[in-house]
Amino acid sequence: MTNAEIWFTRARLNREAPDLAPLIGRLLPGKADDENLNATHQLLWTLMPRAMQQAGKPGLEGGGDRAAFLWRQAEEPNCWYLLGPRPRQDASFFTVETKPYELVLERGDRLAFDLIVNATVNRLVDPSKGRDGRRRCDVVMDALKAEERLAGGRVDRAARRQLTAKAALKTWMSEQGARHGFVLELDAFVLISYRTVEINRPAHGRGGARSRGRPLMGVAHIRGIVSVTDAAAFAAKVVTGFGRAKAFGCGLMLLRRA
Repeated sequence: MTNAEIWFTRARLNREAPDLAPLIGRLLPGKADDENLNATHQLLWTLMPRAMQQAGKPGLEGGGDRAAFLWRQAEEPNCWYLLGPRPRQDASFFTVETKPYELVLERGDRLAFDLIVNATVNRLVDPSKGRDGRRRCDVVMDALKAEERLAGGRVDRAARRQLTAKAALKTWMSEQGARHGFVLELDAFVLISYRTVEINRPAHGRGGARSRGRPLMGVAHIRGIVSVTDAAAFAAKVVTGFGRAKAFGCGLMLLRRA
């Protein structure tokens, strides 16, 4: 998609809509994080154009690098931001505000960003399998394990997590910038939160560590300032999203002039 084909949308849930009210308990179960995230993704899928709905399924296709659309929770309850195709205007579940996404950038622009992201690193975990032995690992858990190897034993992960998370995510964002046309201002980097979510996938799946047979997905909320070095490369990355787990509401970067 080009920028001209991409729309930025704010969708508010009409909880009192006659078609929705009897189903709200099933659509948004209020249980485990992964159930709510999956249910929200499926609900937002109803905003996609009919042609897209007929061609695809609202499953967790966004676990990788590509997704049909990006989304994230807005500041207010029952409200979400989306970046992708122009949404349907006849969706009875939502009140929709949308506009073409116009990201006009020049080299040297300073932008404040707000990002919810599943940041991962590609690690070789089984050299005997060659390329098949590589696995996507959460950068924070990867950093905590590196600290344990250095210490020669387990560290207090609960006590170390936020400090380790900030350092690991700052490094990850800097590396993203080197590949995608921006420089992260290190002193302005802020970690709002970091948490892990158990997701309902096979334990051997990518993107997380084991937890009682279910993989863990790291979800970080970060803010900061970037300086644009390659406007086209940065704009292209914003449109496709950062990190993985895009079906779970990760990857959509909000921007404003710094």
